[in-house]
Amino acid sequence: MPAPAELSIGQGASQWTDAQLKEKLDRIPTPERREAWTRIARQPYTEAEKAAALQKLLVLVDRMEEMLSASPWLIGARYSLADIAAVPFIARLDEIEPASLGAEGHPRVNDWWVRVRQRPAFKKARFDRFDETLRARQVGTAG
Repeated sequence: MPAPAELSIGQGASQWTDAQLKEKLDRIPTPERREAWTRIARQPYTEAEKAAALQKLLVLVDRMEEMLSASPWLIGARYSLADIAAVPFIARLDEIEPASLGAEGHPRVNDWWVRVRQRPAFKKARFDRFDETLRARQVGTAG
């Protein structure tokens, strides 16, 4: 089984016909996301581009570590939209680069992530691991 970082939706997307791709793109509201899906389906991101994107996410973790030195949540004493907005990025990093969230290098982010995952709303939200979701979809379409 490939590691999470090696899994790619591009494997399936590259198989789509032009009509299937257009149908999917027509449902995506933003130009940036349409461009990303077009790249995934027809001109996959290079390893250098993926590495650069990962580095941007890792800068986010460093910035969060700084912010959390002043308060338990990103912008104060209370959980806020700033924390909610960071969750998808940190969840993805937890899949592809879990060591970046470790207590050794980022103890405040590590503690924040533990507390976020304990919140009732997080438990109700659908934050399935991307790699597990992808595998389930692949199994579902294989039969």
